[in-house]
Amino acid sequence: MILSSSYETIQLKINKAIGILGLIKRNFIYMDKNTFITLYKSFVRPHLEYANLVWSPYKKCDVELEAIENVQKRATKLVISLNNYHIEIV
Repeated sequence: MILSSSYETIQLKINKAIGILGLIKRNFIYMDKNTFITLYKSFVRPHLEYANLVWSPYKKCDVELEAIENVQKRATKLVISLNNYHIEIV
């Protein structure tokens, strides 16, 4: 598979992170904050960090940055105690 742009690469990594969040949601029904943080840092965050490395700060790619933030917002909704918690962009 050949990717024609960094945008496609970023979208693949974001979609992978969303898929992993879904996997965590289905398999870990009752999570405390510490379990969530361990799972997030182990499985989701590496994909977002890679997407962030591909994302070029010299270009105005607010769409990609917003998509990364949406993944992080979605992640915090999995744990009730983190609903109002904000994870900073990696």
